[in-house]
Amino acid sequence: MTHSITPDQGNRPDQTGRKTPGVGLPKILIVDDENLFRCALKKELVSRGYEVADVQSGSEAIPVLRRSKPEIVILDQMMPVMDGFETLKKIKKIHPAAQVIMLTGYGNAETACEAGRPGIFRCLKKPCAIEEIVEAIEAAVLENVHEVPVSLKQWVLGLFFKRYRTSDFLSRFRNSG
Repeated sequence: MTHSITPDQGNRPDQTGRKTPGVGLPKILIVDDENLFRCALKKELVSRGYEVADVQSGSEAIPVLRRSKPEIVILDQMMPVMDGFETLKKIKKIHPAAQVIMLTGYGNAETACEAGRPGIFRCLKKPCAIEEIVEAIEAAVLENVHEVPVSLKQWVLGLFFKRYRTSDFLSRFRNSG
């Protein structure tokens, strides 16, 4: 379905109370081998205005991740061939800024998630309510927003010091006064 968006629409709800798809909302990639769960989650998130891609394995996720650079990845922990933790490592190598929400239905994985495994933004136990997932997505978006100014600042400073080497800048400053 194609939606036309005028510049002044922004991310305001339409007449039905839904937000305009893809505007101001993060791109999401769902990686889960359970077709019924994955498709139902995608349908629900799309109905809330999110731009969502879905794949059924970690190996299928890699090219999609490279191509679309989603801000949020919803990742199942237990999948055949490449499990969630192996997929997580590859995700973080390709797109370190992606926030990963890991879903698990197994006790040992939940313990690993709760122990603060690096790279996992939040861990949710399956089955979980859509509201829990949306809450995790919104929290992940806020987390990313707080990180952007630091990255931007580092980028600007890098450009500044590349353009004006510190010693050159200081000598110009001393000679101007």
